[in-house]
Amino acid sequence: MPACFTPPKAPQPLLVPVANYMQQSSGNWDRVFIIAAGANILASLLAIAVLKPWRKIVVANAPGVLASYRTIYALLQQRAHPTG
Repeated sequence: MPACFTPPKAPQPLLVPVANYMQQSSGNWDRVFIIAAGANILASLLAIAVLKPWRKIVVANAPGVLASYRTIYALLQQRAHPTG
């Protein structure tokens, strides 16, 4: 992941109070961790089932986009590892 890219962190401050409430109502953290693991599994399944086919369609409809990504990646690699 490039150093200039920072993923959004907006959900964390909203989910901490919910997790604390769930822990206090049940008395342990098991339910919180099970729900978090389920959310991760759901996100990975959605990425495979929805985003991967969607990306294929987008790339197929815009052939120049993939070439420009490769060009940008090559330029970033040259900048990170200059030769001479």
